Amino acid sequence: MASNRGGRESAPIREPAGVLIFDEPVVIHCYTTPKDAESQAKLKKLAAFCRRMGRETRQGEIGLVIDDYYYGIRNFKESKS
Repeated sequence: MASNRGGRESAPIREPAGVLIFDEPVVIHCYTTPKDAESQAKLKKLAAFCRRMGRETRQGEIGLVIDDYYYGIRNFKESKS
């Protein structure tokens, strides 16, 4: 499901235990070419980066928006590829 959670306002997140956590998200913008955005090798690297960022910064979720579609990444385990 797509959602738009951009912006710097407080964003409530419901954790599995049902607790609402209010956060002030930091938004990073990055631009690329359609060719790079469709490259499976580069998307794998991007996913690995997002998982590492989630682990190292102890996040509950890393949000990634590609072509107005929101991807919420919560599984930060390293990929076995």
